[in-house]
Amino acid sequence: MNSFDDRSRFLKCVDSLSGKELWSRSIPKARKETAAPPSDPACCTPVCDGKLVCAFFSDAGMIVTDLNGEILWQKDLGPFYSMHRTSALPIIIDNKLIITVDQLQNPFIVALDAKTGDQVWKTERLVGIIEGYSTPVQMKFNKNDGGVLISFDPDSGNIIKRQRLTEATGQYYASTISDGEQMILANLEGKMSLIQLGGDWKPLATIDLEERIVATPMIHEGRLFVRTESMLYCFSADKSAG
Repeated sequence: MNSFDDRSRFLKCVDSLSGKELWSRSIPKARKETAAPPSDPACCTPVCDGKLVCAFFSDAGMIVTDLNGEILWQKDLGPFYSMHRTSALPIIIDNKLIITVDQLQNPFIVALDAKTGDQVWKTERLVGIIEGYSTPVQMKFNKNDGGVLISFDPDSGNIIKRQRLTEATGQYYASTISDGEQMILANLEGKMSLIQLGGDWKPLATIDLEERIVATPMIHEGRLFVRTESMLYCFSADKSAG
């Protein structure tokens, strides 16, 4: 988990059964950033692939450790120019650490070698893309506010396809998820869209939960969990169940 104080940013590991802190690593704040609520300096969730643990702080940088908390490398990717900080968390895919940086000027996606921190590739985002807070799904998709879905090659960073989804417009805080057959997008207005994977990205259904969705939905054991501001929903992910 990430946390912060006035001077430092922390990556911590806690025991999932007892809640006891097992280790904590810190990096100093590199600069002052001004950002509007609801963001804070520890808004990005850490990621782990079973071997490496990665945490990103927009005002301090990327820190990568092993499972015992030994720091392997750290790298400052800033400064950034965003109203709500850079809040998309990185993903680890094919030994690359990929993070989306959407900001007021010079937005980009960058891939770093997960073991060394060396840059593998860097791709500029569309000019005007300043408010994409969602994390790329590991199937190489990313989306922007307005329902623009983009797929890219994780080996080179080249864009494969870009399409505006008319059934999935709006502003997004939650990240896209997938079960391997469909993508699930949930916007801030409370509308959840199911998009079929494949060449056409065909909309399958749209559900209006009539309440803000900020948290990323989750698929677990055949069920889809969606949290709105006041409710937790559980849907069957089994198509045969209707």
